[in-house]
Amino acid sequence: MEKEDKERMHDIQSFIERCKIELSKEIGEIHQKNKEFTLKKNSRVQCIESRKKYAESEKGIEARKRIIDNRRERFVKACEGVRWEEMRLIKYFYRNCPKGYEVDHIVPLSKGGTHTLSNLQYLRPDQNRKKADSMDWEYE
Repeated sequence: MEKEDKERMHDIQSFIERCKIELSKEIGEIHQKNKEFTLKKNSRVQCIESRKKYAESEKGIEARKRIIDNRRERFVKACEGVRWEEMRLIKYFYRNCPKGYEVDHIVPLSKGGTHTLSNLQYLRPDQNRKKADSMDWEYE
């Protein structure tokens, strides 16, 4: 009987040791994942902070002004020759955009399209992102 008890105790102890080893491996993996997550989180935070810092810098402010000016110039060019009545209709078109849709230019302004009523359409946001600035896009 004593021999069986000793063997049983030995089996239990070896089982406990195997469990400790497995647990320590799992704990090590968890610590590694936590470190990786923390590094990613910190790098995202640093990225956001550096973008904010750049946006507030003199160089960033100048770049933003150029972007706004270029956008304004493209819009003015796209609106050339559009009559006042059509501009009112375009405004109405934008205001009455159905919920869940966005106004899109059929021929994008960046590709020489005009800001006219005949060049506007309603698209769902996912369709609009897929279309981007392409002209050969078709509905699904």
